[in-house]
Amino acid sequence: MNVQEVIAELHYIFIPPVIVAYARIIFTQKFFHARGNLSTMNLKQLFLYGIFGVLTTLINIAAYWLCTRMLYVPVVPSTVIAWLVAVFFAYYTNRTYVFHSTTSSLRGVISEAAEFFACRIATGVIDVIIMYVFVNVLNFDDVFIKTASNILVIILNYIASKLFIFSKANEH
Repeated sequence: MNVQEVIAELHYIFIPPVIVAYARIIFTQKFFHARGNLSTMNLKQLFLYGIFGVLTTLINIAAYWLCTRMLYVPVVPSTVIAWLVAVFFAYYTNRTYVFHSTTSSLRGVISEAAEFFACRIATGVIDVIIMYVFVNVLNFDDVFIKTASNILVIILNYIASKLFIFSKANEH
């Protein structure tokens, strides 16, 4: 791949996260309004979730693009690698900056991390299935489908993180 082809492909990295961020904001606003608790704290959490979510999405798509376009790794392994890189980043940022987990005991942190990774494994499997079916079987554009798949995964991950993994009611 020459430099011009790399530059032509870069729009796949930067435009999809804008679409993902918009979908994330629309969903979370509706989620909070439906529950009737759109407080200042929730707005701050929503903002941070959006910022770190966009960064996670950028990392996911960039890692996928790097694997498929520069390293010539096939679609499914590239999807798995991109997912792993993004999940490690997401756990740290969600725990530390978004949901401000106060769990401090070793057992509690292990339990919280296990729940987080189990949820991400489930949504990672969904991502891989979507990529396989729509790209390998139906021959859709891989980066477009990767973006659409990320939107669904974001929604599912947010619900699990907000309601189960990092909720104050969920004592570890």
